Amino acid sequence: MSPLTKLFVVLLVVLSLLLSAGVIVFVNQTADYKVLQQTAVEQKNAAMAEKDRLSAEMETVRANADAEKAAASRQVEAMRQDLNKARQDLISAQTALAQATNQAQIQSVSVTSLTGALQGAQNTLSALQNQITELRTSNDKFATQNEQLNLTVTDLTNRLDVTERERKLLSEQLAEARGQTDRQGAMLKEMGVSPAQLASAGTRLSAPAINGVIRDIRPIYGAQYARISVGSADNVVKGMQFNVINHDTQQFLGKLTVETVEQNESTGRLEGPLVGQIRTGADVKTQLQ
Repeated sequence: MSPLTKLFVVLLVVLSLLLSAGVIVFVNQTADYKVLQQTAVEQKNAAMAEKDRLSAEMETVRANADAEKAAASRQVEAMRQDLNKARQDLISAQTALAQATNQAQIQSVSVTSLTGALQGAQNTLSALQNQITELRTSNDKFATQNEQLNLTVTDLTNRLDVTERERKLLSEQLAEARGQTDRQGAMLKEMGVSPAQLASAGTRLSAPAINGVIRDIRPIYGAQYARISVGSADNVVKGMQFNVINHDTQQFLGKLTVETVEQNESTGRLEGPLVGQIRTGADVKTQLQ
């Protein structure tokens, strides 16, 4: 086998490995989009279920409130009837007292008997007045309970409105995520670049030489992320890898894999043996000199 043939075989193997790596990265990215979309759908369904639950709860409370209000109205009506009866009894007692007085004057009954009848009528009147006071107190109590039930219905209505706004917001976020996914796919298609090629651009030896510095470092979900000073204006793309170098000692500290790209800056995840030593101001380079 000639050296040229061996060279072609080695190149074929390397290109196959690069193609496999690109396909894996593209599949992983597609899976991430599907997970985000599925999460948004689940959140929307949860919000709709919470809305239905709150609606059912509100209807139950409203039905209970109506039932209690009707019961209170019936009790008030019964109390009113009792009050009217008490008034009629009072009138009857007053009439009886008048008749007793007339009979006493006509028949000249003893003063003691008339005094006893009068005292009994007064006691009856006092008892009826106490009943009237109790009925008024009960009426005030039922009015207070009715007001509290109305406040409960109002609170549940407000909670339902909040849930509806959250559902609409999740629906808008889901639509935006779908639109962003479609726009990114269309842009890649128009540029003639496949997602696999784009994702593996930062790992090839032919990646452009781009140098920058780390602006800040922050932990996100247990991993270290850093913001660097180069972005799309410097030909940075998502998936590109940078070597992190100590600015003073030129010691290799780790790698940064770009995840989000803006015009003049990018953000990526830090990995490597000395991630804990990476500080603001460290150099980032796609190519080591």
